[in-house]
Amino acid sequence: MKRTVSLLALLLVMALPAMALPIPSEPWYDPITHPAQSNAELNLYQIVNLLYGTSYTSNAAMEFAAISSSIFSGQQTLVAEAKYAGHNPQEMGWYQPVGAGPVTTYTPLLSVSGKGVAGFPGNTLSGTLSSTFNPAGPFGFYLESPQNSGNNFYSESWRNAGADHLVIYDLGTLVGAPYANRYLLGWEDVPYSQADKDYNDLVVELTSVVPEPASMLLLGLGIAGMVVRKRFRAQTA
Repeated sequence: MKRTVSLLALLLVMALPAMALPIPSEPWYDPITHPAQSNAELNLYQIVNLLYGTSYTSNAAMEFAAISSSIFSGQQTLVAEAKYAGHNPQEMGWYQPVGAGPVTTYTPLLSVSGKGVAGFPGNTLSGTLSSTFNPAGPFGFYLESPQNSGNNFYSESWRNAGADHLVIYDLGTLVGAPYANRYLLGWEDVPYSQADKDYNDLVVELTSVVPEPASMLLLGLGIAGMVVRKRFRAQTA
């Protein structure tokens, strides 16, 4: 499945075949009603329900909001924020170039240890949990995981020997209009042949920062004011 995303939001500039969904479900404990078991691993849909107040009953039910992508456009400010992690330390960042050839630039964004859902009982997440960045030109995401001997997994599946280690959801579609310009990234941190393919090892919210209309209006008025002053000075000189 391929989705078209607003150019004012995160622009996905290359689409790949849809990833293998539904993602399998696992037993879990609600960290609110069972705080003693709050460190039990959650399903991706349950993480979404806790974070955004939705009521999905399976990972498969979220497939309609999944995006097939591997390469991103960096012509805007983006914010990455860790929302859930397993017990293994994880580092996520962005890289260039994309499309072909070896990676020459790795830029770390998040360095997360602990586990749990941010803001809920039992959460022990620590480290660099949020980062603002503005890469120039197309880029991809990488995950460095000790489960992969400290090597990287990539948003471009061909760099993972053809395996998809990242799923992406459009939160504007998955949750609603207030979450337009936001995306949820779910990583698998184990080599694909050994993985449980639950994509909940590191879950990150990605926000495309778009100037509010009021801010754009103020900027426009400021520019107009400078033009008027220049013309006035030219006429009185």
